[in-house]
Amino acid sequence: GAKPDEGVAALLARETAYNDSFKDEVERMVRESIAAERRKELELELDARMPPQQQTAAPPAAAPRHASVASLLEAAALPQYLASFEEEAMDAETLYGVMESQGRTALEEVLLELGVRSKGHRMKIANLVAP
Repeated sequence: GAKPDEGVAALLARETAYNDSFKDEVERMVRESIAAERRKELELELDARMPPQQQTAAPPAAAPRHASVASLLEAAALPQYLASFEEEAMDAETLYGVMESQGRTALEEVLLELGVRSKGHRMKIANLVAP
């Protein structure tokens, strides 16, 4: 009878090793789960402590609104259109208003009527007026 005892002992040793490794894996999973829960708790606590303006990322800064067509055209590097805008009494606020109420296509049509023939130039100005 020594052989069957060795076989049983080998099976028991394998089963013990399997059980130990299973127990280790379950313990690792529990530790990970606890760590994840703790991270969530800390994030919530941090959010609660931070003033509202710091909780969310700041929205992208709005492009500066140009007070005059001169400053708008200068920013677009297109000062050659200033005289035509002034002849038509076109101010920056009106351009912003057209963009906001009627959209980019309408703004580009206004620019075309003001003598801005180049599509690229109209796009440059519209990009500065777009929100």
